[in-house]
Formats: sequence, C-alpha cells, structure tokens
Amino acid sequence: MSKRNSYVEMLRVLAIAGISVFHVFQPWFAATAVATPIDQLSPENQVIASNPLAMLLLGLIALLGATGNHMFYMISGFYLVPSAARKSHTMTSAEYWREQFAATARRALIIVLSVLFYIAVCYVINVFVTVPEIGTVVWWSYGLEFVWLYLVFVVIAPVFAWIVERANPRVLWTLMVIALVVVFALNLYIAFINPQDTARGLSDWRKQMSAVTYLVSFLFAGVVGVDVRKAGGLGRVSAQAWRRAATALALLVLLVEAVLVVLDERQLMMALSYKSTSLISFLGAWFALMIATAAHGNGEADVAHSARSMPENIARCITAVASGILGFYIAQSLLGGIWHTQCTAIMKGLLLQGNAWSLAAALTFGVLFALAFVLLVTIFDYVTRQPLLRLLRLRSITRA
Repeated sequence: MSKRNSYVEMLRVLAIAGISVFHVFQPWFAATAVATPIDQLSPENQVIASNPLAMLLLGLIALLGATGNHMFYMISGFYLVPSAARKSHTMTSAEYWREQFAATARRALIIVLSVLFYIAVCYVINVFVTVPEIGTVVWWSYGLEFVWLYLVFVVIAPVFAWIVERANPRVLWTLMVIALVVVFALNLYIAFINPQDTARGLSDWRKQMSAVTYLVSFLFAGVVGVDVRKAGGLGRVSAQAWRRAATALALLVLLVEAVLVVLDERQLMMALSYKSTSLISFLGAWFALMIATAAHGNGEADVAHSARSMPENIARCITAVASGILGFYIAQSLLGGIWHTQCTAIMKGLLLQGNAWSLAAALTFGVLFALAFVLLVTIFDYVTRQPLLRLLRLRSITRA
C-alpha cells in the first residue's frame, strides 16, 4: 500500500467535486430546510421549497458534500497510518521516530506553505477585486478549519500508527467501535434534538463534534488500512459485495429523503446531514473507499495491476486533478466571499425569471459552476503551487 491505485485517486476527485457542489447550494439548503412555513420564506427560497424535486436534489447534495469530507479524511488515514505502522515494525524505535518526525515535518510544512501561497494569491487578487474579510483572524483560521484539522491529523498519525501496530486487535477494535457509537450517538442528539447554533463559540462541545467526527473517520480508516495490509487484501469481502452494500445504502437514503420531501419535513432533511456528522455520510465514504480498494486487489503486488487497468491518459488526468485538492480546499475557503457571492447572484437571477425552466436553469448553472471551479483551481494549482513545492524539494502530499 505504498502507492494508491488510480481508482482511489478518482474517488478523491469525485469527493472534491461533491464538496464543491455542496458549497454552492449549502446556503439555499440551510435557508429552505427549516420548520418555517414556505410562504414566510424569501421569494427565491419559496420557489425551491415548494418544488419537491428541487428539495430532494438539495437534500442529496447536502449528504454528498458531507460524504466527500469524510472520504478525504478516510483516504488519508487509510494510507498514512498503515505506512507508518509498517515502518514502526521494521525499524528500531529511534529510527522510526526520527524518520517519522522528518516525514511529518515535511507534510506539515507543505500544508503551511500552501496556505501562505494562497494567502499571497488572495492579496494579489485583492488589488483588483476586494476579497471580503481578507487578513482577519477568522479568514485564515476558522475559515480554513478543514485544512488545519488535516494538519493535526497528519501530526498525530505516527503516534497512532505506533499504538495500532502493538495493540491487541480485539481490544483495538472494541475501543474503535465504542468510539464510533459514542460519537454518532452524540451527533444524533445534536442534529435531531439540539441543532441550534445560537451563541455557540468554538469552546462549545457541540461545535467541536464535527472535528471529533472527522478524527474518528481518520482513525477508523487507519485501523482498517492496517488490517488490509496485514491480510494482504480485504479478505473474503469482494468489490461486488461492497458495491451491493453501497447501492442498498443509496436506495435507502433516496427513499428516506423522498418520504421527507413528500411529508414536507424539511427540517429533518437538514438533520440527516447536519454539519458533516451524519452516520449516512460516514458509511457512504467507507463503502466507497472499500469499493475502490477492492476493485483490483489490495496487496502490494496489485498496485501496478490497478494502475494498468485504467487507461494511462485518464489516470494521468485524474492524478493531476487529485494533486490539486489541497490547493482547492484552501482557495475555495479564502475566496469564498468572491465566488460564492457572484455565483449566488447569477443563480438567483435565473431562479426569479419566473418561467417553467428558471429553477432548472439555476440548479444546472450551480452544478456546472462548481465543477468548472474545481477544474480551474486545480489547473492553476498544478502550474503554480506544485512546481514551487518541487523547487523547494518538498514532495507533494497527494500520496500522503
């Protein structure tokens, strides 16, 4: 598992595409998936909330974005933890900690330099177009919460890997299951019983549950990855079995969302995907990772076969886009005040035209904009940030 196969890279691209689409529509979903009667919503939100297909689409997009976030962390844990665990077994203690300190420092430096690079880009853009909140603490700290969480997980990965390699498997999995049960029980309480965000600060435990959930996803995938490495594959569970499980989950979600739409339970739709803490999103990300991993075998000997099974030109394009995912996360967050405002204004204009196709036009534009935004930023990242990192002799963390 020293390298990822092309299907895992494709999964990363699909995840970032889903996250981009989610961020385009998230404000509309948040404004319509409430208990407020439809006739008390704003004109554009009334158009959306009164259309069952539109609400169904927004509900599924919300879950898709949450799944993408889990997927990103799971893929990282699935590779980082087993790689370090294997080295902790083959190296002396001193060699392991020395090597992991250097590797972790390099990964952390890449993340920090990447943030600084895009902050510099934002200041250049600000000369021509005002970047809202530029330079404020919230802009580069809380606004980049997802990136800073990833930095923390990268730092703790070697310690966790060392523990996993030496722990009793039965005890380890018991603790992992307990952690999953506790975390998602708390998430269910927050989402369905006490979801209001009024007056919550960063110190509020309910605010911190998203970070804790992502941490559990990262650690869980790391434990699964170690088991896969030791077993030389996923054992008796085939890719077909994982696909069946994923299909069953997708159909169940579609049915539940459709029922909620028919019953006009818009607030419950929000609860299902609340702040990426959804159990549905966690399971969806896990199943998708297992499908990609099992597609052509999972052992070291299968990596080359997996890479050959996809046409080389397609694999290269996928890898190029995947290599810009970190850059996209940073750029999307820092420039949100520009792209989101403009995109929403265009969508609102299309939506309020009042003809039979206005809603479809607005939704289609939002999806196409999100996908084009991913492609544009990842191309920019490919020709700017990544060459700079290579000049500094820092390896890309695409395969971290």
